[in-house]
Amino acid sequence: MNTEKNQGWGYLSHQHTLIQTESDQPVPEENQILVRNAAIGINPVDWKFIKTNPLHWPDGHIPGVDGAGVVVAVGKKVSQDWIGERVAYHQALAHNGSFGLYTRLFPERVMKLPETLSFAMAAALPCPMLTARQAFEKIPLRKEFPVLVVGLGAVNKLLVQMLVQADFRVDVLSKNISEAEAQSYGIRNILRFPAEIKQPYFAIYDAISGAHAAEMVPHLKANGHIICIQDRIPAL
Repeated sequence: MNTEKNQGWGYLSHQHTLIQTESDQPVPEENQILVRNAAIGINPVDWKFIKTNPLHWPDGHIPGVDGAGVVVAVGKKVSQDWIGERVAYHQALAHNGSFGLYTRLFPERVMKLPETLSFAMAAALPCPMLTARQAFEKIPLRKEFPVLVVGLGAVNKLLVQMLVQADFRVDVLSKNISEAEAQSYGIRNILRFPAEIKQPYFAIYDAISGAHAAEMVPHLKANGHIICIQDRIPAL
Protein backbone atom coordinates (compact mmCIF):
# COMPACT_ATOMS: atom_id res chain seq x y z
CA MET A 1 0.00 0.00 0.00
CA ASN A 2 1.26 3.47 -0.87
CA THR A 3 1.92 5.37 2.38
CA GLU A 4 3.05 8.65 0.83
CA LYS A 5 2.13 11.56 3.10
CA ASN A 6 -0.27 14.28 2.01
CA GLN A 7 2.12 17.22 2.01
CA GLY A 8 0.67 20.63 1.30
CA TRP A 9 -0.39 24.00 2.65
CA GLY A 10 -2.89 24.19 5.50
CA TYR A 11 -4.88 27.15 6.76
CA LEU A 12 -3.90 28.91 10.00
CA SER A 13 -7.04 30.66 11.18
CA HIS A 14 -5.71 33.23 13.68
CA GLN A 15 -3.19 34.56 11.13
CA HIS A 16 -5.30 34.13 7.96
CA THR A 17 -2.35 32.53 6.24
CA LEU A 18 -1.03 29.15 5.13
CA ILE A 19 1.64 26.95 6.67
CA GLN A 20 3.32 23.81 5.37
CA THR A 21 1.57 20.69 6.60
CA GLU A 22 1.92 16.93 6.41
CA SER A 23 -0.81 14.41 7.15
CA ASP A 24 -1.76 10.85 6.31
CA GLN A 25 -2.80 10.13 2.74
CA PRO A 26 -6.58 10.62 2.47
CA VAL A 27 -8.78 7.58 1.89
CA PRO A 28 -11.65 8.12 -0.57
CA GLU A 29 -15.15 7.51 0.72
CA GLU A 30 -17.24 4.87 -1.05
CA ASN A 31 -18.48 7.28 -3.75
CA GLN A 32 -15.27 9.30 -4.16
CA ILE A 33 -12.00 9.20 -6.08
CA LEU A 34 -8.54 10.22 -4.89
CA VAL A 35 -6.42 12.44 -7.16
CA ARG A 36 -2.66 12.86 -6.79
CA ASN A 37 -2.18 16.46 -7.87
CA ALA A 38 0.36 17.30 -10.54
CA ALA A 39 -0.56 21.01 -10.83
CA ILE A 40 -2.79 23.48 -9.03
CA GLY A 41 -4.56 26.64 -10.06
CA ILE A 42 -4.49 29.81 -7.94
CA ASN A 43 -7.56 32.01 -8.28
CA PRO A 44 -8.91 35.18 -6.62
CA VAL A 45 -11.45 33.09 -4.71
CA ASP A 46 -8.56 31.24 -3.05
CA TRP A 47 -6.75 34.24 -1.63
CA LYS A 48 -10.01 36.03 -0.79
CA PHE A 49 -11.18 33.07 1.33
CA ILE A 50 -7.74 32.70 2.90
CA LYS A 51 -7.86 36.36 3.90
CA THR A 52 -11.44 36.47 5.23
CA ASN A 53 -12.38 32.82 6.02
CA PRO A 54 -16.15 33.25 5.54
CA LEU A 55 -16.72 29.47 5.84
CA HIS A 56 -14.86 29.30 9.17
CA TRP A 57 -12.23 26.83 8.03
CA PRO A 58 -10.53 25.08 10.94
CA ASP A 59 -6.75 25.11 11.33
CA GLY A 60 -5.20 22.71 8.83
CA HIS A 61 -7.93 23.04 6.20
CA ILE A 62 -6.35 22.71 2.74
CA PRO A 63 -7.60 25.42 0.31
CA GLY A 64 -7.51 25.36 -3.49
CA VAL A 65 -10.50 25.05 -5.81
CA ASP A 66 -8.65 24.11 -9.02
CA GLY A 67 -6.23 21.30 -9.67
CA ALA A 68 -5.19 18.57 -12.09
CA GLY A 69 -3.59 15.20 -11.65
CA VAL A 70 -4.06 11.44 -11.82
CA VAL A 71 -6.69 9.28 -10.09
CA VAL A 72 -4.81 6.87 -7.81
CA ALA A 73 -7.61 5.33 -5.72
CA VAL A 74 -11.40 4.97 -5.73
CA GLY A 75 -14.12 4.18 -3.23
CA LYS A 76 -15.92 0.84 -3.32
CA LYS A 77 -18.90 2.26 -5.25
CA VAL A 78 -16.72 3.82 -7.97
CA SER A 79 -15.53 1.93 -11.05
CA GLN A 80 -11.90 0.82 -11.04
CA ASP A 81 -11.74 2.20 -14.58
CA TRP A 82 -11.07 5.60 -13.01
CA ILE A 83 -7.65 4.49 -11.81
CA GLY A 84 -4.96 6.17 -13.91
CA GLU A 85 -7.28 8.75 -15.48
CA ARG A 86 -5.82 12.23 -16.02
CA VAL A 87 -8.33 14.74 -14.66
CA ALA A 88 -8.87 18.40 -13.79
CA TYR A 89 -11.39 19.63 -11.25
CA HIS A 90 -13.12 22.53 -9.50
CA GLN A 91 -13.45 21.60 -5.83
CA ALA A 92 -16.14 22.85 -3.45
CA LEU A 93 -14.79 25.54 -1.12
CA ALA A 94 -15.97 23.72 2.00
CA HIS A 95 -13.80 20.65 1.27
CA ASN A 96 -10.04 20.16 1.32
CA GLY A 97 -8.70 21.23 -2.05
CA SER A 98 -5.76 21.26 -4.39
CA PHE A 99 -3.10 22.85 -2.16
CA GLY A 100 -2.21 19.37 -0.93
CA LEU A 101 -0.56 16.47 -2.73
CA TYR A 102 -3.85 14.51 -2.66
CA THR A 103 -7.46 15.60 -3.04
CA ARG A 104 -10.63 13.56 -2.51
CA LEU A 105 -13.36 14.33 -5.04
CA PHE A 106 -16.67 13.12 -6.37
CA PRO A 107 -16.31 11.77 -9.94
CA GLU A 108 -19.00 14.15 -11.22
CA ARG A 109 -16.80 17.12 -10.24
CA VAL A 110 -13.86 16.20 -12.47
CA MET A 111 -13.10 16.49 -16.18
CA LYS A 112 -11.12 13.82 -18.01
CA LEU A 113 -8.17 15.27 -19.91
CA PRO A 114 -6.81 14.49 -23.36
CA GLU A 115 -3.15 13.47 -23.42
CA THR A 116 -2.35 16.61 -25.42
CA LEU A 117 -3.42 18.92 -22.57
CA SER A 118 -0.76 19.54 -19.93
CA PHE A 119 -1.59 19.38 -16.23
CA ALA A 120 -0.44 23.00 -15.79
CA MET A 121 -2.82 24.28 -18.46
CA ALA A 122 -5.67 22.08 -17.24
CA ALA A 123 -5.32 23.29 -13.63
CA ALA A 124 -5.48 26.90 -14.80
CA LEU A 125 -8.83 26.52 -16.60
CA PRO A 126 -11.77 25.40 -14.37
CA CYS A 127 -12.42 28.54 -12.29
CA PRO A 128 -11.80 31.02 -15.16
CA MET A 129 -13.97 28.90 -17.47
CA LEU A 130 -16.78 28.78 -14.93
CA THR A 131 -16.56 32.54 -14.34
CA ALA A 132 -16.53 33.24 -18.07
CA ARG A 133 -19.54 30.99 -18.65
CA GLN A 134 -21.51 32.60 -15.83
CA ALA A 135 -20.71 36.05 -17.24
CA PHE A 136 -21.68 34.97 -20.75
CA GLU A 137 -25.07 33.78 -19.50
CA LYS A 138 -25.87 37.16 -17.91
CA ILE A 139 -27.11 38.58 -21.23
CA PRO A 140 -29.69 37.30 -23.73
CA LEU A 141 -28.41 35.95 -27.03
CA ARG A 142 -28.63 38.59 -29.75
CA LYS A 143 -26.72 37.68 -32.89
CA GLU A 144 -24.61 40.47 -34.38
CA PHE A 145 -25.27 42.83 -31.45
CA PRO A 146 -22.19 44.84 -30.38
CA VAL A 147 -20.46 43.87 -27.13
CA LEU A 148 -17.45 45.51 -25.48
CA VAL A 149 -15.05 43.51 -23.30
CA VAL A 150 -12.87 45.63 -21.00
CA GLY A 151 -9.61 44.05 -19.84
CA LEU A 152 -8.21 40.84 -21.24
CA GLY A 153 -7.07 38.49 -18.50
CA ALA A 154 -7.70 34.76 -18.33
CA VAL A 155 -11.47 35.05 -17.78
CA ASN A 156 -12.09 37.58 -20.54
CA LYS A 157 -9.98 35.69 -23.08
CA LEU A 158 -12.32 32.75 -22.58
CA LEU A 159 -15.38 35.01 -22.52
CA VAL A 160 -14.42 36.68 -25.81
CA GLN A 161 -14.29 33.29 -27.52
CA MET A 162 -17.75 32.35 -26.18
CA LEU A 163 -19.21 35.66 -27.36
CA VAL A 164 -17.66 35.35 -30.83
CA GLN A 165 -18.92 31.78 -31.18
CA ALA A 166 -22.41 33.05 -30.28
CA ASP A 167 -22.16 35.58 -33.16
CA PHE A 168 -21.90 38.76 -31.12
CA ARG A 169 -19.79 41.56 -32.64
CA VAL A 170 -17.03 41.79 -30.07
CA ASP A 171 -14.78 44.79 -29.45
CA VAL A 172 -12.07 44.80 -26.77
CA LEU A 173 -10.72 47.66 -24.67
CA SER A 174 -7.15 46.63 -23.82
CA LYS A 175 -3.65 48.04 -24.10
CA ASN A 176 -2.02 44.61 -24.18
CA ILE A 177 -3.63 42.57 -26.94
CA SER A 178 -1.87 42.40 -30.32
CA GLU A 179 -3.56 42.62 -33.68
CA ALA A 180 -2.62 39.01 -34.42
CA GLU A 181 -4.11 37.77 -31.15
CA ALA A 182 -7.29 39.76 -31.71
CA GLN A 183 -7.65 38.29 -35.18
CA SER A 184 -7.18 34.76 -33.84
CA TYR A 185 -10.05 35.31 -31.36
CA GLY A 186 -12.36 36.87 -33.94
CA ILE A 187 -12.37 40.28 -32.26
CA ARG A 188 -13.77 43.04 -34.45
CA ASN A 189 -11.99 46.14 -33.06
CA ILE A 190 -9.26 46.85 -30.53
CA LEU A 191 -9.67 50.01 -28.45
CA ARG A 192 -6.69 51.20 -26.42
CA PHE A 193 -8.38 53.99 -24.42
CA PRO A 194 -11.99 54.71 -23.35
CA ALA A 195 -11.90 57.92 -25.39
CA GLU A 196 -11.81 55.73 -28.52
CA ILE A 197 -15.32 54.38 -27.83
CA LYS A 198 -17.48 55.78 -30.62
CA GLN A 199 -20.68 53.71 -30.39
CA PRO A 200 -23.11 52.47 -27.73
CA TYR A 201 -23.01 48.76 -26.84
CA PHE A 202 -25.67 46.18 -26.15
CA ALA A 203 -23.49 44.83 -23.32
CA ILE A 204 -20.21 45.74 -21.65
CA TYR A 205 -18.13 43.28 -19.61
CA ASP A 206 -15.66 45.01 -17.28
CA ALA A 207 -12.88 43.09 -15.50
CA ILE A 208 -11.07 46.13 -14.06
CA SER A 209 -13.09 47.21 -11.02
CA GLY A 210 -16.54 48.21 -9.87
CA ALA A 211 -15.70 51.89 -10.17
CA HIS A 212 -14.36 51.41 -13.69
CA ALA A 213 -17.46 49.45 -14.69
CA ALA A 214 -19.63 52.33 -13.47
CA GLU A 215 -17.70 54.67 -15.78
CA MET A 216 -18.62 52.40 -18.71
CA VAL A 217 -22.38 52.69 -18.13
CA PRO A 218 -22.80 55.80 -20.35
CA HIS A 219 -21.51 53.74 -23.29
CA LEU A 220 -24.49 51.36 -23.17
CA LYS A 221 -27.46 51.33 -25.51
CA ALA A 222 -30.88 51.89 -23.96
CA ASN A 223 -31.75 48.84 -21.84
CA GLY A 224 -28.16 47.61 -22.23
CA HIS A 225 -26.30 45.31 -19.85
CA ILE A 226 -23.24 46.04 -17.69
CA ILE A 227 -21.48 43.01 -16.17
CA CYS A 228 -18.74 43.62 -13.60
CA ILE A 229 -16.51 40.56 -13.32
CA GLN A 230 -13.81 41.75 -10.91
CA ASP A 231 -15.92 43.64 -8.38
CA ARG A 232 -19.36 45.11 -7.71
CA ILE A 233 -20.59 48.38 -9.16
CA PRO A 234 -21.08 51.00 -6.43
CA ALA A 235 -24.45 52.69 -6.07
CA LEU A 236 -24.93 55.12 -8.93
